[in-house]
Amino acid sequence: MPINALLKAKTVPFFRFVILTIISVVGLFSLSACSGGGNSPLLAAPKILTQPSNQSARVGEAASFSVVASGDGNLAYQWKRNGMDVAGANPVTYAISSPQLPDTASAWSAAVSNAAGSVTNAGATLTVKPALGISLLAGTLNIAGNADGVGANVGFSSPRGLAVDKAGNVYVDDGGNATIRKISPVGIVTTIAGVAGVKGSADGVGAAARFTDPQQIAVDKDNNLYVTDNNTVRKILPDGTVATVAGLAGVADSIDGVGVAARFADVRGIAVDVAGNLYVADRPFNIRKITPTGEVTTIADEFGPMGIAVDSSGNLVASEGFLGGGTTSVLINSATVARFAPNGVTIFRVGSRVGSRDGAAGLAFLVSLWQ
Repeated sequence: MPINALLKAKTVPFFRFVILTIISVVGLFSLSACSGGGNSPLLAAPKILTQPSNQSARVGEAASFSVVASGDGNLAYQWKRNGMDVAGANPVTYAISSPQLPDTASAWSAAVSNAAGSVTNAGATLTVKPALGISLLAGTLNIAGNADGVGANVGFSSPRGLAVDKAGNVYVDDGGNATIRKISPVGIVTTIAGVAGVKGSADGVGAAARFTDPQQIAVDKDNNLYVTDNNTVRKILPDGTVATVAGLAGVADSIDGVGVAARFADVRGIAVDVAGNLYVADRPFNIRKITPTGEVTTIADEFGPMGIAVDSSGNLVASEGFLGGGTTSVLINSATVARFAPNGVTIFRVGSRVGSRDGAAGLAFLVSLWQ
């Protein structure tokens, strides 16, 4: 047979074999795809679509957090408090039925997972405010003590004046213990200056300072405290450093001057304005002003000033209460509230004697205003 014919005869079956093989392989891939075998499409891992928002509630009021997520298959949820799993907290929306003050500032997040993976949201913050109405913040009714701590485990002895800073911390003159106390927004009580039961008039830091009979307290925009105590005005820095601003401990008089050269008769209420000026009710007859440099001046002659406050315009409001007698048969009983301009000029006065009638200035009666 000629060589060309022989090559032709052998080439045709070879090409037929190649073509049949290709058809078979393509068929196998087609069958695999139709039957669902081989590599399946990948599942989509969860994605957070809507983050939970910060929540605010009062003690005992319900608060809830929600998260919206996407992803293939069944999504599982696990809520966390401050990064720790909360047992049984697995719904899309998690409700806190009765938050308490210690829950404030807690961070809440949710881990969302499926067979392809897990994602945790950025988290939200819970703020808990005290319940409306009158409630016990710290201490035990009718039981005196001096213990720091939380809630009913705390002891006070004759707490008097108080002030609140922008963060919600409460500062208390604990007169019976001769100390200055701080109550955090969650009810934690600490002693920031003085030692319980140890009286004196020493300046110093924290427990090295001494108070005799702290009466009233004020706080300025920088969280410095001002305390009236034993014929003096004292200042307490945020680090607990106590210094005498004006007056001389144990020396009663009514003398204007600078710093320790000034004298107070019986200093009680105190307030501070936005410029750092202090105003004090100095019984029995004066309202005094102390500048940031310690200069003391008398700005108003009043009858038995007790409490004092200052508004954003620098106007003063003072409560005045005096009970006494010049003779055995005459009893002086006064109870008024007066408002003054920054220069001491009287704007108005309400009340003139004991009573409880509402009405316009000069017609209203007030009960005793002792603090």
